[in-house]
Amino acid sequence: MDERITQRMLAALLCVSALLHLTAWRLLGSLPSVGEALASLDTPTVEIVAVDEPPPPPPEPELPTEPEPPVEPDEPAPVVRPEPREPQPSDPPPAEVPPPTEEPPAPALEAEEDFTGVTMTNDTGAGGWQSAVGNGESMQGSPFRAC
Repeated sequence: MDERITQRMLAALLCVSALLHLTAWRLLGSLPSVGEALASLDTPTVEIVAVDEPPPPPPEPELPTEPEPPVEPDEPAPVVRPEPREPQPSDPPPAEVPPPTEEPPAPALEAEEDFTGVTMTNDTGAGGWQSAVGNGESMQGSPFRAC
């Protein structure tokens, strides 16, 4: 008897599923298509309206005013210049400055750096990075190639 109940339940479930699927198909068929839905959307429009406002009234002309009397400048204070002092015996004599040479001294040479075993890149132009290459043991031979 269990088998008969199972068969009836499966048949009832199949009928309910078919009814639900038919209902969904009809509802989806009644919906508008994507193109119709997009066409029915109200797109906001922007209207630009020029409003003629009356111009502001011209500024009232200023009434002539009496000029202020010129201010007399104060007399400047007399400039007092100190008298040159005479050299004292405790003052050291001025040091003689050698005449300037025609050629400035040659700039110091930059020390050469040894980047053996290091890969340096700067592909992006923004900073750079370096990484060690090899197995970490000291390199054999000259770091410079013979041309």
